[in-house]
Amino acid sequence: MYRKLLALLIILVALASCAGNSNTSDTTIVDDAETAVSKKADKFVVEKTPAAKLKETLKEYTYSNIFSAKIPEGWSVSTGGTDWYLWVRIYDPQNPSLQVFKILSTTGILKSDRAKSFYQQALSISGDNYLYGSPSEMVVNETGTMVEFFEDFMDYIAWIAKFDPTFSGFEYPNISAFQEIESWDMNDFYSSISIDDKLIHGEYIEPLSQQRSEGIFSGAFTRGLSMTDPGYDVGFYIVYDVNGMTAPYGLLNEYQDLLSTIHKSINYTESFISTAMRNQQINFKSAQQVGEIMAQTSQIIIDGYNQRQQTYDRVSQEYSDATMGYDRYYDKQTGELYKVEHGVMDNYTGDRYELAGPDSQYYNLPVAGYIYK
Repeated sequence: MYRKLLALLIILVALASCAGNSNTSDTTIVDDAETAVSKKADKFVVEKTPAAKLKETLKEYTYSNIFSAKIPEGWSVSTGGTDWYLWVRIYDPQNPSLQVFKILSTTGILKSDRAKSFYQQALSISGDNYLYGSPSEMVVNETGTMVEFFEDFMDYIAWIAKFDPTFSGFEYPNISAFQEIESWDMNDFYSSISIDDKLIHGEYIEPLSQQRSEGIFSGAFTRGLSMTDPGYDVGFYIVYDVNGMTAPYGLLNEYQDLLSTIHKSINYTESFISTAMRNQQINFKSAQQVGEIMAQTSQIIIDGYNQRQQTYDRVSQEYSDATMGYDRYYDKQTGELYKVEHGVMDNYTGDRYELAGPDSQYYNLPVAGYIYK
């Protein structure tokens, strides 16, 4: 009888132990006990970042035999335009600052105010809205730069939405009050034909939520079609391979890995590329070559952003922590960086976690998670 009771007790203890260790993969209990018996153990709950949790939900989807991409759970996909003027946006509908977008090419940007006046005058004289109505409302890019393209982004979208029915129902990326933080010249396929081929780290206001946001942007600005019949150029600029990866301000560092994974996963089908090239009379050796160029550009964007001078990041991340009430601690065992609410580790006596003070090099690391007492 005694042996049966003892066996039963052992089974119950084992079951209780299993139940107590049923944490999900998102959280871990860390016991940072000191070797000295006189010191009290510090126990913390380490939780993955929302970005890391989302990355675990990525699944690949194919959209109408046009492209495939890895999409996180709960995110949406929207497309507008056709052929080589296709726009793709992958975004979180609950937080529209979290997004990836890609534009194969876009046009309809005038080179000067003089050109715009020409079309406005032609419209007033002829009354031909079909011929002159659209160019008379085109956006002018006076500097011929990608920075100005994003500064005028909402005006440009308004023009497209009015005059191009192929964008009906498209959920545009909304970027207002754009400001360049820093930028670098790209060295990609389009560099030789561009007047401005830039990788831009910028901030903006997301108009729907009025949320301050930041992102990584790129594109190749080219002179495009020239028309000099009136004695000056009234032709259009063309912008190739426009890309964006954005997040709420201060969280780009945390979401960069997720966003870049999504961006690199966008893969256009060979049949779509072949049809688009034929319809737009674009000369490439093959659809495979186009796919390779896109993949290379995606890697150039990520590498260029990661290799830049990161002084701004440290200042930005410190500002974000101060605003949201966080400290950051470096885990010397794992080499990972964590956000910790102010005060949680005030009485911490262990030596595993090191506070990342002002101007710390640790601020250049991506945030691995959050620590709670």
